Amino acid sequence: MATKTTLTWQEFLEAGKLDQRWEYVDGKVRLISPSGVQHGLMIQQISVATQSFVNANPEWMSLATDVAFTLAEGSWRCPDWSLVRRERFGESGLPEGPAPFPPDVAFEVISPSD
Repeated sequence: MATKTTLTWQEFLEAGKLDQRWEYVDGKVRLISPSGVQHGLMIQQISVATQSFVNANPEWMSLATDVAFTLAEGSWRCPDWSLVRRERFGESGLPEGPAPFPPDVAFEVISPSD
């Protein structure tokens, strides 16, 4: 018989493994598989393009794959790359954990397996 263990959200976060990617959607944790070379190359190209944009528009910041964003219904999503206006973080500055809002622009590279 399987044993179920109840964890608080904070306990779940603390139990996670380093470099493990996941999203929290509709109350369920979805582990994200490692990406392939083509996927990684596309993200690198997005990274270069968005960094050029940010260099010309310093009110924006470019954020990498591992950043979790909180959506309106409470889900957490981790787009492949994102852009956020700096002002959205307000007086409190950059949080240690997930952004408390969705990104202004999200980039998602769709894999054939998705």
